[in-house]
Amino acid sequence: MLLGIPFHTALAFAGTQWLVTSPQLAPTVEAFGEFLHVWRMPAFYAVAGFFAALILRRQGSGRWVKGRFKRLGIPLLFGMIVFSPLQWLLVGWGRSDAGVGASTFALSKLWPPSEWWTMHLWFLVELLIYCCVLAAVYASPLRGRAAHLLAALSAWVQRRPALGSAVLLVGASVSVVVSLAAWQVANGDELLLGLITRNVLVFAPAFVLGVALGADPANLRAFLSAPYGVTLPVGLASTAIVIVLDVVLQADSAAALALQSVCWTIGGLTLASAAFRLSTRVFNKPRASVRWLVDASLVVYIVHQPLIVLYSILVQQAGVYSWAGWAVTVALTAVSALVFYELVNTNLVTRTAFTGDHRRGMSFLNLVAPKRRATARVPG
Repeated sequence: MLLGIPFHTALAFAGTQWLVTSPQLAPTVEAFGEFLHVWRMPAFYAVAGFFAALILRRQGSGRWVKGRFKRLGIPLLFGMIVFSPLQWLLVGWGRSDAGVGASTFALSKLWPPSEWWTMHLWFLVELLIYCCVLAAVYASPLRGRAAHLLAALSAWVQRRPALGSAVLLVGASVSVVVSLAAWQVANGDELLLGLITRNVLVFAPAFVLGVALGADPANLRAFLSAPYGVTLPVGLASTAIVIVLDVVLQADSAAALALQSVCWTIGGLTLASAAFRLSTRVFNKPRASVRWLVDASLVVYIVHQPLIVLYSILVQQAGVYSWAGWAVTVALTAVSALVFYELVNTNLVTRTAFTGDHRRGMSFLNLVAPKRRATARVPG
């Protein structure tokens, strides 16, 4: 969630077409953003699938789906009503030198429905879809067959980890390529008005992987024991191909897009595996600072893109581009978003609107207060 800040800021300073387009090309910034994007969202959906499997067994499908619509649906609707229009105004203001006023641009996005409605909150739509499908399978007669198939597949992969992992990666890649081809033939973007994006197909394997990890501790142990000597070279090589195709060659042929989809899937899942394994070593003990960042993450994500749009426009107007502009914007956005979280966290209504949960999260003041008390006890 928090990696959305450096990623979206990279889009603003890459020099390619985005909400804010820098007049100066910065291929290295674009490549860095592409690297983050390849594995960031697969890791997120794997985490989501993992906890979905754990909590679904405890709560049952009905109660769990109701909770998902509350925790995901409320922030989604609130963000669409408040922060999507705000971004329309900011983008229109940033493009006003091209003869497009802020209000005129914003009104043009009000209707018909499009991806401009959800903006950076598209992932909540996809996550709700995954949750509904998972709950439907769990509550249906297919549950037993799905569990049996998953157990058999898991056992086979655990007996042959190298071959099994390779088969799963190839299978996931092929499924993504075939489903994207079907999406293209059906003209899914126009059919669903951009409110549901093709990302629902791209990241489905990561969510399914997370469900498998949460369903069987043995799967999680095997996933976390995947050696860096395999996951990192495969992931980095696949990501490098994606960057070359997209950033260097800017290839858009059908064959190039298919290859890019394959490498994106393989690179995303293998680098996510490496990130998971690293996390078990770095974040292996409860820490108040980690809990603070976790509690703040959704609020930070909701507000970070409007802040990036605002700050990147101002920074570029000041004549700062490329990596310097990226660094300044990342710092300003991170600090502002965390301060915004602290303000949201003080009020029941705002906490519910931003997170779907009225309970107060960890505050930064909780981190510094114990240190102050400890300092006060030290003799003068």
